[in-house]
Amino acid sequence: MARPYSIDLRTKIVNAYKNKKATQGEIAEMFGVGLATVGRYWQDYCKKGEVKLTMHRHGPLPELSGNKLEKVKQLVISNPDATLDELCKYYNKNRKTKVGRSMMWRACKKLGFRVKKKSLYAQECNRDDIKKRGKNTKR
Repeated sequence: MARPYSIDLRTKIVNAYKNKKATQGEIAEMFGVGLATVGRYWQDYCKKGEVKLTMHRHGPLPELSGNKLEKVKQLVISNPDATLDELCKYYNKNRKTKVGRSMMWRACKKLGFRVKKKSLYAQECNRDDIKKRGKNTKR
């Protein structure tokens, strides 16, 4: 992606057109920019009274940010062995906003946590019947 033109260049373009030194086409050739660029800078100047860079953010804001992200952090610290599904279940328990695995994964990634992946065998070891049987068996 191309970098935006500097504010200095934008100001020179607007001032050149404001002082009627040349037409928009001539100014575009002088400064090596497109004709639409000169027109856009002039429109911005007329609307806002100044020429400045505008920041664009694409897409919606993340659902888990700020206070909610802090709650996820506390949740992960209190349940260090939980999988993504378990974290989602714990988080969704008393909240209006329901989060899914991908949303929880992005929140954990932002916080710098690694997420546990338990195998089916590891999950079965936590069942009560397996625990009882495991105590009596010798390997």
